[in-house]
Amino acid sequence: MVRLALLSASMLFPVLLQQAAGHSWVACADYTGNTQTYQPGQCRGYARNFFRYAGELGADTGFNYQITNGAVCPHPLNNPVSAGYTAAYPAATYSVGQTVTLAWPSKNHVAAQCTNQYIPDTEMSIRLSPLNPTADPAIGGFTKIATLGPHINGQIDFKGFQNCPLFCQNMDKSLCTGTFVVPNVPAGRYTLLWYWVFNENTPAYTSCMDVTITAGASTTTTTTTSSSTTSSSTTTTTSTSTSTSSSSSTSTGEFAGNATGYPDVIALSSYPSVLPTSGSFQVTVQYSANVERDIVVDILRLPDYAWFGKGITFVPAGASSLQLTITISGSIPVGTNYELKGWIAPRGQGSAPNGWYYELDRVEMPVSVGTRATSTSASTASTSPSGSPLNSAAVVAPGLLLLVLVAICVLLL
Repeated sequence: MVRLALLSASMLFPVLLQQAAGHSWVACADYTGNTQTYQPGQCRGYARNFFRYAGELGADTGFNYQITNGAVCPHPLNNPVSAGYTAAYPAATYSVGQTVTLAWPSKNHVAAQCTNQYIPDTEMSIRLSPLNPTADPAIGGFTKIATLGPHINGQIDFKGFQNCPLFCQNMDKSLCTGTFVVPNVPAGRYTLLWYWVFNENTPAYTSCMDVTITAGASTTTTTTTSSSTTSSSTTTTTSTSTSTSSSSSTSTGEFAGNATGYPDVIALSSYPSVLPTSGSFQVTVQYSANVERDIVVDILRLPDYAWFGKGITFVPAGASSLQLTITISGSIPVGTNYELKGWIAPRGQGSAPNGWYYELDRVEMPVSVGTRATSTSASTASTSPSGSPLNSAAVVAPGLLLLVLVAICVLLL
């Protein structure tokens, strides 16, 4: 009876989980920062009336909304529209063909090792109103322009709403992101709808954004070691510079950036040869990208390739360099058997599970953690036939064995 009761409870558990309440909202309508840890300074546009509720990512200030009585948006369209925004929390401006990243908090709603595989995510989509609306249309008046994911229920896949790579570090307030491409529509103002159905057959959670879409590319100047470059996005960094730390290293690999054709290439031109055991540090990355790409640098231990942290950003097409912050996950044991692995991948794959399957180029640079590797002189160290230093126990043990054998022989005589 006890076994049957436990079995029945285990079968009912996923069903109960799927009926849990959910909520979330768009915290940034045009996010250009790190897709693992939220960077408020990298948000270029916000949802309607967000300035009245702004706080740290995931703070419950009352901005979440579930469709009620057919009203799609949390707040009706302002008159004038600009009343829903401030200088500190502006409306977003997109350009046709631009890849836009939206950001939202996880709010405990992700299937992961720290929760379970039965967290639902029925639909995560992006929708667009007709041109220059004077009021928000009903849900049927919006056109679906993107479906994020989809997440497959019963699996841990970090797709759709659940694209939250550091969820288990902060289940309530970790960063989630999704991207879509702005469709080819006439220039003007639109209502953009973030539409998330948590449990099946329940009203969607929504956020509405008054966005201006232009025909040309929106530009932001990013300072690099070369001349200023305009792009449709910013990186997580500012100007690049050569590291002045005594523990900096320089890549010996040739950087094959090409001003024509832009092959997908990555190189680490400056990085610390000795990493701290916790916290963060910076590396200088040179890259060439054929189209918009993700740039990732991982901390790995050899030979098991255990992962201890990373830095990630995305870059526009072109050839340039940037400073990337690498954040250590927890702490790293002291040792000399580590490497920094830099890789470039299609947009969105850098933060995806097993995204390195899609790497287009990589570079691996040896580093140590918390201590410097010391060179051993051949005149003072015993070496194996291959030239590697021998363990001192391996040298002493044969002598001890010989003494034991001599002692046995003496006793027998």
